[in-house]
This record gives sequence, C-alpha cells and structure tokens, in this order.
Amino acid sequence: MLGTRVENAPKLTTKRMHDISAWQEEDISLLSNRRRKRYKQHKAALQEYFTTSKPLRIIVHKYYLQSEEALLEMANSAHCYQA
Repeated sequence: MLGTRVENAPKLTTKRMHDISAWQEEDISLLSNRRRKRYKQHKAALQEYFTTSKPLRIIVHKYYLQSEEALLEMANSAHCYQA
C-alpha cells in the first residue's frame, strides 16, 4: 500500500539546519555605513538559511543577494560567524 510506505518513511530533514546561537558578535563599529548594512544583511540571510527551510530563491530575493550561488558561498564560509 502506498499510504503505508509514506507513513513508515523516515522524515526528511534538511542538512542546513544549524544551531547558530554560538556565533560571535563581531565589532562592526569601524565599518562604513554601507559595509555595516551589507554585513547585517548577509548575516541575516545566513541566519535565515541555517534556521529555516525556506527555499534559496526566497531568501536571495528577500535579502537582495546576487544569486543562490552567492548565498551558498556565504554559507560555506560562515565559519567567520562561529565561535
């Protein structure tokens, strides 16, 4: 039965879910207003990427990023936010 298989199937989880509570707060006071805004925008996009299951295209559009690839590159180098 098809319904039985679906019920017994393991629940899919996204590999991108992470606990970001350990991320350090960086001192951005010396950045220009433009760079500070970009930093906050990118950090918010990464936080949303790692804590939700929203599609990449939605996050890219919401935070005015260049492309989905740009978001994935930021996610791969997100170690700069980690403690």
